[in-house]
Amino acid sequence: MISFITNAISIALNTIPFIYKIFRAPIKISPTQISLKAQPWKIKTTFHVQNRSTEILFDVWIKLTMENCDIKANDIKIDSGGGEGFLSERISNISVDYDFVRMDGTDNKGKACIFFILYSLVPQIPQPFTIEVTSKASVEKHINPRILLRVIRHSKVPVKLLKRNNEIAYPVTPPEAFTIKNLSLRMKRK
Repeated sequence: MISFITNAISIALNTIPFIYKIFRAPIKISPTQISLKAQPWKIKTTFHVQNRSTEILFDVWIKLTMENCDIKANDIKIDSGGGEGFLSERISNISVDYDFVRMDGTDNKGKACIFFILYSLVPQIPQPFTIEVTSKASVEKHINPRILLRVIRHSKVPVKLLKRNNEIAYPVTPPEAFTIKNLSLRMKRK
């Protein structure tokens, strides 16, 4: 009987890390929501995106959804920090950074949202982002106004930029249906 219990414990201990690895998401966002109750003060905070795997992940889609508030996507500034991008291409005298692509719009439930795509996310190092809400929209009339943050998709394969002469295209396939109102990326005159 003791041998049976010992074997069962041994099997369980060897199986738990395997099961944990299957169910543990490879990308962590912290925090997963930002409260908007600080009005009329301007809200400025930092969140982190961390690749918990041991390999570089690509095409990381993160969604910010405005919940219980009148704040629109264009009322939110997101700074990805960093200087020269890992994936920047030159078009004439302009350097275009494809490391951070932002799409503002409305999701399939009619909620204001922001999708941003990180071209790549290195393992284990939390990447900070600063988020600033610049809206003067009132949130007092709403219960629990907030911004929800979550990872929608990632890949183990990098996206290939399409190039032709002095043109570059970044092919994207959105992970869910949504209406795009604005698309932005970082550009610098050289």
